[in-house]
Amino acid sequence: MKNMDELGMHAGAKPEIFRFAESLRANMTEEERKLWEYLRLKPKGFKFKNIINGYLDKTSS
Repeated sequence: MKNMDELGMHAGAKPEIFRFAESLRANMTEEERKLWEYLRLKPKGFKFKNIINGYLDKTSS
């Protein structure tokens, strides 16, 4: 059996999780949109790389 690293970050996720995530992205508040726009610019050299226990792990590049 493969470990989670080999399976990828979506391993074992059910379709309803993806539908829920899609609905959250489609219905973001103005504040959330501004935050994600800012984060996409990679302030201070940070990148989002991994999801650990359901949380984004931001690691310095």
